[in-house]
Amino acid sequence: MIHPILSALIFAGVNFYFNQLGKPVYISRFLSLILISFISFFLSFFLSFHLAFTVAFLIVVAAIALRIYSGGFVVEWKNDAIFYSTYFFFLFLRSLVPEAMGAEKLMDFAFLSSTFYAERFPPLDPFFAGGKLDFYYYFGYVIAAVITKISLTTPDYGFNIAMASIPAYTLSILFGFFREFNLDKRVLALVPLISGNPHSVYEFFQSVLSGKLPGFLYYWNSTRIIPDETYRFVITEFPYFSFIHADLHAHVVAIPVKILFLAILYYIYKDGRYAFLLPILLFVSYATNSWDFPAFLLLSLLVVLKRRGISYLYFTLGLLIVAVYASTMNVKAGFFFTSERTNFKEFLMYWGFILLLSYVYFREEIEKVPHFLIALILAVISPIFLLIPLALYSLMRRDFVSYLVLVAVLFVASCEFFAIDSRMNTYFKFYILSWVLLSIPAGISLVQIYEKKKALALVLAALMLIYPVVATPVRHYKAELTLDATKFLKEYSRGDYEAAMWLRGKDGSVIIEAAGDCYTLGGRIAAISGKQAVVAWQCHEVQWRKNGLELAERIEDVRKVYEYGNCSLTNSIAEKYNASYIILGKFEREMYRVRENFSCFELVFSFEGTKVYAKR
Repeated sequence: MIHPILSALIFAGVNFYFNQLGKPVYISRFLSLILISFISFFLSFFLSFHLAFTVAFLIVVAAIALRIYSGGFVVEWKNDAIFYSTYFFFLFLRSLVPEAMGAEKLMDFAFLSSTFYAERFPPLDPFFAGGKLDFYYYFGYVIAAVITKISLTTPDYGFNIAMASIPAYTLSILFGFFREFNLDKRVLALVPLISGNPHSVYEFFQSVLSGKLPGFLYYWNSTRIIPDETYRFVITEFPYFSFIHADLHAHVVAIPVKILFLAILYYIYKDGRYAFLLPILLFVSYATNSWDFPAFLLLSLLVVLKRRGISYLYFTLGLLIVAVYASTMNVKAGFFFTSERTNFKEFLMYWGFILLLSYVYFREEIEKVPHFLIALILAVISPIFLLIPLALYSLMRRDFVSYLVLVAVLFVASCEFFAIDSRMNTYFKFYILSWVLLSIPAGISLVQIYEKKKALALVLAALMLIYPVVATPVRHYKAELTLDATKFLKEYSRGDYEAAMWLRGKDGSVIIEAAGDCYTLGGRIAAISGKQAVVAWQCHEVQWRKNGLELAERIEDVRKVYEYGNCSLTNSIAEKYNASYIILGKFEREMYRVRENFSCFELVFSFEGTKVYAKR
C-alpha cells in the first residue's frame, strides 16, 4: 500500500482530470465520480466491486480523453482554488482526529469496508451474519469506496480522504452554480451553506459574556435545540456541523449530490440541457439518501412540467429505475402523525439566518403584496406561519429558485405534522435537506445586500461564521497528524488490530466476536477486516430489521461461546452461523467471563494476547 499522503495527492490529481468531462466545468469533477459510482454499482451485481470499478473507471477516463482530444484542456482556476483549498483544509482536519471511532463512525467504516471488499452486491451486513445491506441506502458508501479505489489505498485511509472530499465537492459546485446568477462575490454567497444557526451565536456570546471560552460541546449543542418526548431532542444538523463531525453517513455524502442535482435541474429548467442525466440523478438521490428523494422528485416534476418535451421521457425512465431498485430493498419504516410542536423560539434558533435571507430574496414581491406578512403575527402560535408568506411569494415569482423555496417550506412544515421512522429522524433529514435548498436564495440575497449595504452584509456574514470559526478548533481537540482511521484499534489493542488485518483476504466471511452494542467496539474486527460478525450494534440492527427476538438469540449464542467453555457447543454455534473464525481479544475479555476452551478449533493467529481460532 502506498503512503497515505501520496494517496491523497493522487486523488487530488485525478480530480483535475475529471474536470475535463465537459462544460460547465464546475459540475464535471463530481459528475465524473458519480458516473463511475453509478456504473460500478450496477456492474457489482454481476462482478466483484474491484472489477466493476476498474471497468467503470476506464469507461469514464476514456470518455474524458475523447473530450480532451476534441476540445483541449479547460481550466477554471477559481473553481479549482475552491475545491483544492477546501479539500486540503478538511484533509488536515481529518488528520487531527482521524479515528473511525466515536458517534457512528465505526458503523460507517464497516459499511465502507463491506462495499470495498464486496464480491457481489448487495454488500454483506458486517454486523449481522448472513444479512446484506438491502435494508439501508448504501450508494454513499459506493461513492466513498470509489474514492478509496481512485486513491490507490484501503478504507483505513480512504475513509478520511472521502470525508475531506465531500465539503470540497459541495463548495466547488455551489461556487460554480452561483455564477449562473451573475454574482460577483460568489465566495460570500457560500456563507449560508457553511454557517451556523442563531443558537450557535447565542451560545457563543453567552459563554464570552460570562467570562468563559466555548468548550468542546459548543460544536454539538446547536444540533440539539428542539425537544422531543422520546429522544429528548430531535437532531437539527446543518452542513458545516456534518462536515466537521465527520460521520461518513448517507446524509453527509448526499450534500454534494443535492447541489449537483440542483445545478443539473437548473440547466434543464433553462434550456433543456442535460435532461438525459435525470434518470441517473433520480436514482442516485434515492440510493444515496432516500429521505431526499421526495423533494427532488417534486423539484424534477416542476422543472419537467415547465420544460416538457423529451424531459418527460427521462423523468419517467428515472422513476422506473428507482421503482425497480426500491423493490429489491428491505426497508422498514413506519409513518405516523405527531402531536408534538416546535415553538417559535426553537424554530428561529435554527432557521433565523436562513429564513431572513430567504425573505430578502422576495423583496420585490413583498413590496407588491405586503399584506401576506400579516401571517407573521401568528408565528407566536406556530412557526408554520413564518413559512406561509415564503410559499405564497414563491408561487408569485415562479422562477427556479422559487421552486427550491417552495419545496423547502413544504418539507420543513411537514415536520410539524407527521414523522417517518421517528420524529427525531424526520426533523434531522428534512431540516438538513431544506437548509441546502434554502442556501441558494440565501446566498444570492447576502451578495445583493452586500452590493447595497456592505457593512450590514459583513456583520450578518460575521455572525453566521461564528460557528465554523469557533467550532472547528474545539471539535479538533487532538493533533494525531495521520489519516489512519484504524488508529483507535491500534491504541486499544495492537493484537486486535493485527488480527483484523490478518483476516483480510482470508476465506470465510463470518467471524464470532464480542456482541458489543452501538457506539462501542462491538464489531470492530468485522469492520476492519471486511468480514461479518454474528451480531453487533444491535440497537441499530433492531431499527433496521425489526427482529428483536433473533438478535437476542444471537447475543446469547455469542455469550455461550465465550462463557460456557464447551467446545462442542461452540462448534455447533459456529456451524449455525457458518462462522469460520472465533476471535478472542481484549474486548472479548472485557465483555465476558471467558472460559477459554477452543480445543476443537485450530489456533491460526496469536499476537500480544489476541487469538484467532479457525474451524478444523
